[in-house]
Amino acid sequence: MEHGGLHQAHILLVLQQLSVQGIALTKKESHQLCDAILYHDIGRTNDDVDDSHGAKSKDIYYDAAPECNSATAFLIEYHCLDDRKALADLKASNIRNKERVWLLYTILKDADALDRVRFGMRAVDPKYFRNEMARKLLPTAQSCVGQLKL
Repeated sequence: MEHGGLHQAHILLVLQQLSVQGIALTKKESHQLCDAILYHDIGRTNDDVDDSHGAKSKDIYYDAAPECNSATAFLIEYHCLDDRKALADLKASNIRNKERVWLLYTILKDADALDRVRFGMRAVDPKYFRNEMARKLLPTAQSCVGQLKL
């Protein structure tokens, strides 16, 4: 399956690079993002387009994680959905620090998209990146392909 541990490792590496490149996150935000990365695809049953796997992954997160966080659950559930739906639902939610959660969402979406380089450069369209740092990290993501082993 293309969305296993190696995919998670690539995204964690991109997250680390984003923080090095200037997107400052608090310790709590970094923890939320790491948890979201670990759980975001765990509900996947195939590698096809699947808008429902985020909700399945969120349910697994709630069942498995010792301390669940509503912002992390949001990131997990909405990472595979349209930005407009995610933003509307975030605004309507009781999640605090919505602006920061939205930043985490955009980072997760960009890091997930950057890892598509494993399918070839044609699988990545930088015009859809949400953060300028993601564009700058495209060569880094490309150089990671084949370098990480589990």
